[in-house]
Amino acid sequence: KMFGLAEAPQLYLVEEAGNQSFDHLPLLNEGESTTVNMSYIAGADGIQTLVADFTHLTDIEVILEDLLENIEYDLNKNTVYEFTATKEDDADRFILHFAYSPDGIEDEEAIDNHISIYSLGKQIKIKSVNELNGSVAVYDIMGRDLYWQELDNTKTENFNINANNTYVIVKLITENSIKTQKVFIK
Repeated sequence: KMFGLAEAPQLYLVEEAGNQSFDHLPLLNEGESTTVNMSYIAGADGIQTLVADFTHLTDIEVILEDLLENIEYDLNKNTVYEFTATKEDDADRFILHFAYSPDGIEDEEAIDNHISIYSLGKQIKIKSVNELNGSVAVYDIMGRDLYWQELDNTKTENFNINANNTYVIVKLITENSIKTQKVFIK
């Protein structure tokens, strides 16, 4: 995580490897859950707002635990969380709780065996035995969006990425699953 100006709020995840701008969590199975420590430094004293976007996250319950206020907030029901903070507050304020809430999703191994995601030069290729409906998103290692497209009854999808000599994360979201793959773009 690279910190910005002191006047700008700072939001980052705390992992063993250090502070991170984003985190890629493994797919959760039925009955599984995980937590991520999230730190926040206010840029100015006053009311702060966190906005979550879970449009591509299915079947996962997300609870934001505010350790300073001692409350748990369901981000699935309301994706906007307002709170008061000062520059002097403890940065280690939040814990994100992720829990799998099943609705008949297929077994991950069965799905993975039928979908291939790989790169060839600057092109990303997705191939499936079955027709895919959903979307594909590509992120750089810093978590920035590079590409997004809907998939409509297709078994193959090929597209170019404007990147050089770097790894990117491809996230395929279908009606039945979410699959992510790290690929190298030349």
